[in-house]
Amino acid sequence: MLYSVTGMAEAREWLNLAYGRTGTNPRKNTGAAILSLMAGIFLLAWPLAGFLPEDEAPEALTQGEFWIAALVPAFFTPLVLSALQTQFLPIVLADYLTLHMLIYGAWTVLILRGFGHVTEPPHGATAAVLVVFGIVLFGGMMDRYVTAFLPAGIRPFLFIVIAIGTVPYMFGETKLLEAGNTGFAYSLAARLCFISSLLVATVLTPERLEFMWVILPLILIYFVVFGTIGGWFGRRTGSVSAVGYGLGIVLAWVLAVSLPMIAP
Repeated sequence: MLYSVTGMAEAREWLNLAYGRTGTNPRKNTGAAILSLMAGIFLLAWPLAGFLPEDEAPEALTQGEFWIAALVPAFFTPLVLSALQTQFLPIVLADYLTLHMLIYGAWTVLILRGFGHVTEPPHGATAAVLVVFGIVLFGGMMDRYVTAFLPAGIRPFLFIVIAIGTVPYMFGETKLLEAGNTGFAYSLAARLCFISSLLVATVLTPERLEFMWVILPLILIYFVVFGTIGGWFGRRTGSVSAVGYGLGIVLAWVLAVSLPMIAP
């Protein structure tokens, strides 16, 4: 809306009226250029992953292990949280999403550990590259040209709190998807299970989660953009922990800077 030709024309007319001007400067359509910039930064992650240390893929899951670890958290998490009070943060749905992801991720990790799938020590450099790329490079351009992407006021504190939920969730998902080595169908299935669990939670407590319909598109965009980037990094390094921790930190940042505050 801000970068549409109509939006800029109306803004110019408002400024002319407010300041008694008669400016008729030509309107520039910058939307396509900004979209191309963000797409270019997104695609830059693919060759960047090639510079990371290469390692073997994690131990593969059987189909039965995958579906149990994907479906059990999706079924039980909304049921557990429907009986709990989850409103403790001054930002729309951040408290619920934090608890939902924390429990969901814990279920996933415990189930996979019960099947004997352990995780290698984290590759700190890989996680750092993913976080810097997502927050500093991609996020910096978002903040400069698209929308606010730097936390202000209480939001840095909220980022830390939200990460308590997002890091376990993304770690569990990355472990479930074998650091991106399961393929598109399994990735889609795992994320549909998570989205379905949020929809079930909304149906169970609609008065408390009425804004979930507004937040779901944000989560879907995150899956498309950073889920893809995480897959590139994971298939190169084979590191579940590095990709999971990195994606969890980026997701916490996205939610902390994007969700609306609640009026006191």
